[in-house]
Amino acid sequence: MAPVGTGAPEGDRSQGVEGVVVGFMSPESETSCWYYWGMARKFGVGDPALSEQMRQAQAGVFAEDVVVLEAQQKAIDARPGARLVTLAIDAGGAHARKMIERAAAGAA
Repeated sequence: MAPVGTGAPEGDRSQGVEGVVVGFMSPESETSCWYYWGMARKFGVGDPALSEQMRQAQAGVFAEDVVVLEAQQKAIDARPGARLVTLAIDAGGAHARKMIERAAAGAA
């Protein structure tokens, strides 16, 4: 992010800050998963207070995701066999799910 009018959309990020946030899940069981997240940044790297402030802020955001994920699992458990609704934004995950299902079927 950078102040408006400083050229960031055109590639001049000299007056801005850059960071990358990642989050991913790894199955643990049929109904549970591990949820990993992290953030890398190119600013204030040597500032432990900023690191802790950002860690706490990100933890809060990802904790909100956990609430949603747990509610989704409860809904899935309450309706075994129900078809999952896939939105356009879910295309990557839906494709990955199909690949995993095919691989698991081949391993059986």
